[in-house]
Amino acid sequence: MTAAHGSNGYRLATEAQWEYAARGRNGSAGSFLYSGSNTLADVGWNTDLGGGQTHEVGKKKPNGLGLYDMTGNLWELVWDWLGSSYNYTGNNLPDPTGTPSGTGRITRGGAYGSSVSACTTTYRNSINPSNVNASTGFRLVRPAQ
Repeated sequence: MTAAHGSNGYRLATEAQWEYAARGRNGSAGSFLYSGSNTLADVGWNTDLGGGQTHEVGKKKPNGLGLYDMTGNLWELVWDWLGSSYNYTGNNLPDPTGTPSGTGRITRGGAYGSSVSACTTTYRNSINPSNVNASTGFRLVRPAQ
């Protein structure tokens, strides 16, 4: 399965698109450690703040783009695969995409059971897409036309 990057339908965000949105580009001043703040308690839920469960969206502050819960609450599945041939952090393309296959799909943002460090906008995790668990979800995007 491949992403139809020129389409106007709904799909998972690429990893780069997720990080751009989580950092609040074009909507907030500066770059925060978490999505919208340098203080996790302002914007997210994790193992210390979540009480071991998910929470209703919008109970914490949004980031600069008005997006809620991109830090903590649920890991967010993105389009890109975790692959040995892809170096996300070293890629200088304007909207990079990952390798077309790999060992698992990337998840971002941390969850209600995550450590503080796993909730940063830069932390990467992965999951086998056939695994189902209560701490992973997804956010659909529809590219601008």
